[in-house]
Amino acid sequence: MRHKKKILLAMVLISTGLGLSLYKSHRPRYPISANESAAIAFIKKLSTLQNRFQASGLVDLDRNRAGEYAFLGELLGQRPIRGSTRYFNPGKGPDPNISYVGDGIYRRCGYYFRMFLPSSTRGRMDVTEPDEGKPSPAVHVPSAEVLWRCMAWPERYGVTGNRAFVTDQSGDYLYTHGEACRYSGLERMPAVDAFNPKGDGPYVEYTLAPNGVSRDGSRWAVG
Repeated sequence: MRHKKKILLAMVLISTGLGLSLYKSHRPRYPISANESAAIAFIKKLSTLQNRFQASGLVDLDRNRAGEYAFLGELLGQRPIRGSTRYFNPGKGPDPNISYVGDGIYRRCGYYFRMFLPSSTRGRMDVTEPDEGKPSPAVHVPSAEVLWRCMAWPERYGVTGNRAFVTDQSGDYLYTHGEACRYSGLERMPAVDAFNPKGDGPYVEYTLAPNGVSRDGSRWAVG
């Protein structure tokens, strides 16, 4: 008898719309704030690792004793170091939360991350690590000794995160402010120069300096 009463009560709640409201209020939610905090902590960690990697001289393609910065897979110890069979040790073992997606993009805790190095085409910061088995792109070695950039954005906007982030060799980071650009997944990724002042291109001499409306039509704030 009690079971029948529960069924009748559920039918009444659903018919009135109250049941749907209760379902929505109790269904699992993605921790947006926690994911964004994790993304910020991760890009800060990448900055520290980049400094270690570059100072170690593990990649020194021009043999001038000034090391170059790393692609993300190298930095995480998931890919062999360029020109070598060795692996970089990021410390504390492999990160169980990160996985490779493709085209230089990694997924971690509801966010995508993509590292850029300067290309051999003068003045452009647009080289990402290749998929396994593909030839390594031409990196502009002198620029790669002093410059790198990493973009981060939500796997699903409004679900796994809201803000996009960018950081570079300065150690600082910017984040999207407002909803002008809702970067989300692999279909809506931020361009490497998205944060630059409107009209500027992805040139390596630009560092993290927001100035009014950016190329993507939004405003990026300093973290």
